[in-house]
Amino acid sequence: MLGGLHIEMSFLRLIGDWLAGSGWAEAITAANVTTEGRVDGLLKGSHVTRGQWAHQVSAAALYVLQKRAYAAYKEEQTSEDTLDFDDWKDPEGYYFYTLFLAVTQSQHLVGLVKELHGNMAVCRSLSDTFLQTF
Repeated sequence: MLGGLHIEMSFLRLIGDWLAGSGWAEAITAANVTTEGRVDGLLKGSHVTRGQWAHQVSAAALYVLQKRAYAAYKEEQTSEDTLDFDDWKDPEGYYFYTLFLAVTQSQHLVGLVKELHGNMAVCRSLSDTFLQTF
């Protein structure tokens, strides 16, 4: 049975596997969020606190970029058929929006697991809900 820390490391490793080769490591290094030497540990999920922080920074940056792209979309629209932000999906940013959801949902799930102190029935239900989301 895995504890909260190991579940969190597994989620961070899962997100790291998903991000491998996407340019995320290079982007956070270029933005001085972390150094080249620490990126590998973030992708492997071995640095939990740093990983949480790096993914939170990434999620926040992605959200800001999505909002900017939506604002540009709204300026281009001439009719009243402009979609609301929740209905609008930028094709280029959809992958990263899905990542944003994965990061925030996994952090929420891990927080709940830690709070419940390993109640496995609830953990299974929560993990099933999480997996159905994606």
